[in-house]
Amino acid sequence: MAKSLGYVLTLGAGSSWHELTIVLMARLTEAGCASLAFATLNSLSAGNTNMAASAALFGPLNGDVL
Repeated sequence: MAKSLGYVLTLGAGSSWHELTIVLMARLTEAGCASLAFATLNSLSAGNTNMAASAALFGPLNGDVL
């Protein structure tokens, strides 16, 4: 998991983040995914938290997540 996250952070491309989603779904339980989402959302500012949650729930705006 750490290597996958490292690769995505290094590449920074939107497609890389989508591919990480597939890895996370395969490797983590629902509770693990929820915990990771909770920790990640809590690390963001209020405005970015709303944008990230909206993108996850409703899809990206104009092709951009943030």
